[in-house]
Amino acid sequence: MFDRLSRALRRAKPEPVAPTLAGRLASYPPYDAPHVGWGRAITLAQAEENLAHLKTVLPQRLAVVGQLLHDDAGIDIEPALAAPMEQGPVLAGVLNRWAGERWPALHARRFALDHWLASARAGVDIAYSLALDVALLLGELIVRGNPAWRWNIDRDKKNLREGMASARRLVLLADPVGGESWPFVLDVEDVVVNRLLTIDHLNETLTRMDNWRRMVEDSLRGVTRGDTTYL
Repeated sequence: MFDRLSRALRRAKPEPVAPTLAGRLASYPPYDAPHVGWGRAITLAQAEENLAHLKTVLPQRLAVVGQLLHDDAGIDIEPALAAPMEQGPVLAGVLNRWAGERWPALHARRFALDHWLASARAGVDIAYSLALDVALLLGELIVRGNPAWRWNIDRDKKNLREGMASARRLVLLADPVGGESWPFVLDVEDVVVNRLLTIDHLNETLTRMDNWRRMVEDSLRGVTRGDTTYL
């Protein structure tokens, strides 16, 4: 009788519920940039410190986002990082679909361009740290597959003067070619954060457009369209 009761209790025990993405982010380590802000809100020297910090913590941030992706969706980032030309666009497509499925629950009404640019990416804004880490992952696929690109900051004085969101922020740069006088700028974080900001009304469209995959494919092939193409 005791055995039958034990088996009945085991059958009645509910299956464990998988954590939500928001639940996983409750323990997600924020990206602790030395200086918060962009453009004229920070000095060029502070922007350079942010770049130096990125170069120090980049392996750690890739490991952090890689673990979350594995735990949340069974996504393995290592094959694409090891063979970015062959696997990079594939992973970018997988990440696009994952964001389409899992990010709508992260959206908050306070999310907006100015809010993101001034955010410390921590606490209630931890989703911005996740977005940055996804951007770092996509950017690393590009850098490892096409060394013409490198992590840097946007020092373009015109972009600073015109209040471009990339000004004095971490971006990918490629040296100018032809008649160009300034490096090509690819603001990967802006592309990824835009997905978070608009996911409440553009998710289906952007999932279908697969812009992250197109961005990685184009950049690996040396095609420079500007990040606004992928927003």
